Amino acid sequence: MAKGAIEGLIKYLPISYQEKTVESREKVHHYQSLAGYAFDNVGLGVAHGIAHAIGGKFDLGHGLINAIALPYVLQYNSSSPIVHEKLAGLSRDANSFITAIQKMNALLHIPRSFAQAGITKEQFFSDFDELVENSLKGSTRANPVAVSAEDMAILLTSMYEGSELCD
Repeated sequence: MAKGAIEGLIKYLPISYQEKTVESREKVHHYQSLAGYAFDNVGLGVAHGIAHAIGGKFDLGHGLINAIALPYVLQYNSSSPIVHEKLAGLSRDANSFITAIQKMNALLHIPRSFAQAGITKEQFFSDFDELVENSLKGSTRANPVAVSAEDMAILLTSMYEGSELCD
């Protein structure tokens, strides 16, 4: 179910964004509903944990925050052989899938970073320890790869700056 939802959204979301046809919007609605069912079955993860923490502090929408966070979280989670294999099942390899998500985000005019989304450095890093702590709560606990406070600080900094994660 999740794989079908991902494949459908990657195909139809850009079409819906560009052409705005009823058919493409129906497809997006269908595949997003499948994604919702998949979320219910497997839970959420660190992207949603971060979205709750950042959304509670800054004036950005939950979906936008998730979209910005997703490539970074996929890169982080791909350190797990199981996750890496699942991502590779969606493209040539895990990195190709992550690149496809980045390209789709660019096509949809989604900022690559929280800085590009309009959050100043001073805003983002004031009470940074609290942001890290809040990002570790909730759905982050269900992430397929454990996330330490140090890892979260690196993730958030990368997401703010738009930089790649260090291996």
